[in-house]
This record gives sequence, C-alpha cells and structure tokens, in this order.
Amino acid sequence: MKITGSLLVSGGLFPQVYSPTSSLTPSTTVSVNFTSASIFELTPNANTMLNLTEVQVGVNRTIIMTGAGGGYTLQLNVEGQSGTFNRISGNYNDAGSTKNFINLQSVSPTEFWYTIAQPI
Repeated sequence: MKITGSLLVSGGLFPQVYSPTSSLTPSTTVSVNFTSASIFELTPNANTMLNLTEVQVGVNRTIIMTGAGGGYTLQLNVEGQSGTFNRISGNYNDAGSTKNFINLQSVSPTEFWYTIAQPI
C-alpha cells in the first residue's frame, strides 16, 4: 500500500493517527493540539512551554525542535496544568541548528512517557 498526502481515520473508535506536519509559532507558551497533526516543528525564540491539548490516550506525537542557540529551555504542560511527564532518556539541546526529536506517548489524559534525541 502506498499513501500519498494525508490519511485521516475518523469516527468514535479510531483517533486521528496520520496527518500533516504542523509548523508551530514560537512563543513562551506554545499550544500543541494532539488532533491537528502527528508531527510538529518549532524553532523557539524564548524559553518555551509546550502546552499539550486535545490529548488522546494511547496516541504518540513527535515534536522536532530546532535549537536557536539562545540557551532557551523547554517545559511540558498539559491543558494548562503540570501533568506527569516521565522522561525515558535525553535532554533538550538548544545549540544553534541542533535538531531535537521529542517523542511523546500519552498513557492517560495527563500522563506521558517521552524521549529526546539528537542526530549523531
């Protein structure tokens, strides 16, 4: 099977799984709507809090953050609250042009397991 473009699965039984990449607008708080895309891209311009919204349990999302070189930090939040974020491995690296691959897996509406990796 070959898929070109986007494959959207809808209905009560299946969450949206395959969808376009979304470019996020830099800000101190950036909303990441789990239902709008599978992969998100962001180059921060300040210390950034990613606020995860419309979270679906069992869904995996990827955020590719490109370091801006400003020594900026990253925080995670869910629906405006702190939530529980279990880091498996890796740290965010804001060195200029460094790609950070952040993979988030939701295990409840407010709990996530995640990894952060950079190319070697």
